[in-house]
Amino acid sequence: MEDSRTRRRAVRLTARDRELLAFLAEHRFTLSAHVQARLGISASAAQGRLRALRAGGLLRTRRIFHAQPAAHQITPAGLRAIGSSLPAPRIDLRCYQHDVDLAWLWLAATRGTFGQLAQVVSERDMRSQDARADIEGP
Repeated sequence: MEDSRTRRRAVRLTARDRELLAFLAEHRFTLSAHVQARLGISASAAQGRLRALRAGGLLRTRRIFHAQPAAHQITPAGLRAIGSSLPAPRIDLRCYQHDVDLAWLWLAATRGTFGQLAQVVSERDMRSQDARADIEGP
């Protein structure tokens, strides 16, 4: 779990780390099981990768509900590391299960479960684009 007193370590980002951070950026939060499925790795490998990125200050982890898996969120530093223009995600407790399921749906869509797709756009990306359009006007 995250502790504000934890020292941040420099982390050398691999292509897979960038892929993982991009995945985290697309969702309000993800679970370790989502990370396993996204990267096709074991539970222990997913936990190790998440731990290293957390130690580097690129993501944060918190347990939201008792007896539920911890939630992992990208931090502003993580967004900067991948050049994302998305704002830092915020968890809405009313949408917890929706967000868990949405990550599973996104994973299924990117794997071709629903057929060949030109693009899969996340809810966070759509909302961010809508907000920019509202500011910029027609």
